[in-house]
Amino acid sequence: MMNRLYPLRVSSLGEREQFYKNDFRKSLRRINDWFREIFFHPQFIAVDPGSDTGISRDNKRGQRLLIFRADTDMAGLFERIAPEDVYYDRNHYRNPSNVAKRGLFREALERNLATAQELVFDIDAENMNCPAHDKGRVCELCINASQNQAFSLKNYLEAEHSMESRVVFSGRGFHVHVDKRFSAMGFDEREELNNELMKYFAIDPWVSRGRIRLIRMPFSLNALVSRIVVPLTGEERIRVHSSKEIMPSFLERKPYKSAITPG
Repeated sequence: MMNRLYPLRVSSLGEREQFYKNDFRKSLRRINDWFREIFFHPQFIAVDPGSDTGISRDNKRGQRLLIFRADTDMAGLFERIAPEDVYYDRNHYRNPSNVAKRGLFREALERNLATAQELVFDIDAENMNCPAHDKGRVCELCINASQNQAFSLKNYLEAEHSMESRVVFSGRGFHVHVDKRFSAMGFDEREELNNELMKYFAIDPWVSRGRIRLIRMPFSLNALVSRIVVPLTGEERIRVHSSKEIMPSFLERKPYKSAITPG
């Protein structure tokens, strides 16, 4: 019997609200376990209300990334905003209040305002030069290709640099999170490693170089494709149209209408 197939599609505002009210709340313990395993608990989180889809509760704020301290009630916050995307800040700041007040997030690693940054490599399906469609789109073929690259990168990092890592499905590609022993690497060290890896892998150098500090939060929703951001175990592989663990529950239910309409 064939598994049910779920197309990649944009999530509605009501579906996003439903996800954070139900699915996300059930994953709060796993989120905390993730931060303990791979890194320290983040100091900041960020939400995108709807800059790509134009779907948001507050159209005046829909194009702006909103930054919050990570000790907030995440589930309650996300349920109220019903965001398009959720991220956490990989930096660990010496003085987080000062960095936030002065807006120095982007240059914090270079200016020694952060003591560490979780090392993550980003492999997007849209960078796979898929023969099935134009660049900028994604399909099962290019997602599978990016998955193969992510696991090859994981194995390469362990064999060549003794770096243990976890692969995370991001919805439109994969992130390779390196264990926290390497979070203290400086900007120049990251640049050197980037140059080496770009010879073999289709990584986004801005993410692993350190200038892009945000990364998708595990167990959040990628509303551009209606998929859950999920850490994979060992050599576990996902099928983007059928793997249950990456499917939000609203895909199996009738359309859900939010009680709150966009402003």
